Amino acid sequence: MLETIKNRRSNAYVLDKPLASKDLEQIIEAACWAPTHHKTQPWKFVVYEAEGRKKLTDLYVAAVEKQKDRLDAQTYKQRLEKARGAAYRAPVVIAVSCLVGRSELKNPPAWEDEAATAAAIQNMLLTAESLGIASYWRTGWFTELEDVRKAYGLEASDRIMGYIYLGYKDPDKPEPIRPTPKVSEKVEYVK
Repeated sequence: MLETIKNRRSNAYVLDKPLASKDLEQIIEAACWAPTHHKTQPWKFVVYEAEGRKKLTDLYVAAVEKQKDRLDAQTYKQRLEKARGAAYRAPVVIAVSCLVGRSELKNPPAWEDEAATAAAIQNMLLTAESLGIASYWRTGWFTELEDVRKAYGLEASDRIMGYIYLGYKDPDKPEPIRPTPKVSEKVEYVK
């Protein structure tokens, strides 16, 4: 497991090779095994693949177009261009949302549901790595678009935690270099 953790990177993808259903199902199943306080399992996944990615593109473009009057011309143009291409950066894009406080059981604070959803995402990334699949967790302004949130049926307290891009690793692209963490600078032992 430690080697999988150390080797995971945000890699380049082979864009014209769809993911096998069994691999995609295994990645999502791994997410659902993440730890949660009070067993809330607060996550929701929307999977875009093949032609379905156009629906994500349409959603992004419509949301950006609604912002036209609030953005300067250059920012609007950049965002619109990014919105048109974002869903096609990988064969599969999974929108991951956190549904805060929806458990029938006792609900933990919102940050605990968000932390649990982040753990689910980490499970996805590590499972993808173990299957030889490249993954990338993207956040940013796409996660804050109100019209996208509404399209997912999210409530005010809910949060889009990011978009997970998945595809088979491109063997012609070098593995990204990642510096070795300085563990000793991050920990204090009290004995």
